[in-house]
Amino acid sequence: MAEADAAKPHAIMVQFLAQGHITPFSHLALALASKGCTVTYVQTEFQHYRMKSTAASAHHHQLSNEEAVDLFFRGARESGLDIRYTTISDGFPLDFDRISTSPSFMNPS
Repeated sequence: MAEADAAKPHAIMVQFLAQGHITPFSHLALALASKGCTVTYVQTEFQHYRMKSTAASAHHHQLSNEEAVDLFFRGARESGLDIRYTTISDGFPLDFDRISTSPSFMNPS
């Protein structure tokens, strides 16, 4: 099993923080996984929080982190695809206003 995993390609996908990238990026992750790649899908903690909040509104209750992760790729994993999900910090607190300050915090100093 370890030898098979060692030969298997592993894509680490870090999403760009802009509207309209989530769905096509998720589709790419699924396409790569369906071709036998291990995929680690990385989102910032802020983006994860936003998607979790949106999903909680749709499900009418607060979601745990595990439930939120399951919303993204549960079906794919249940069908045998090797998709992993993790979050990273963008260096700012969750309450930082990324929308009005995005030009300044995305430009190098």
